[in-house]
Amino acid sequence: KELESDDQDFKLDIDNDFIDDDFGLSAIRQEAEILRLQQLKVEEEIAAIQKGEDIGLGILRTIPDKPPPPYIPPAPPKQEKPAPPKVVVPSKKEEVFKILEKFVKVLHEA
Repeated sequence: KELESDDQDFKLDIDNDFIDDDFGLSAIRQEAEILRLQQLKVEEEIAAIQKGEDIGLGILRTIPDKPPPPYIPPAPPKQEKPAPPKVVVPSKKEEVFKILEKFVKVLHEA
């Protein structure tokens, strides 16, 4: 008989959940529980900070007594002279004649 009464209690809970789902109340209950847990967490963090303890999220930062060192700008990069461009056009008279000779030979054979 005890088992039957436990089963009836369980069935009632299930029925209530279905009714809550019909009206959207279970989602509201879940949201309320999430907010309550978040509020408890925030209150614990506030209590830890007030006690001066380190909280699990990180170590509290202390302010140094001395000022930071003066700003030194980075040194400008050394400019290396670029390599001279590769010469495509011949600059000497002899080179021009060699190229023309090859060109004329190719045209004559064609």
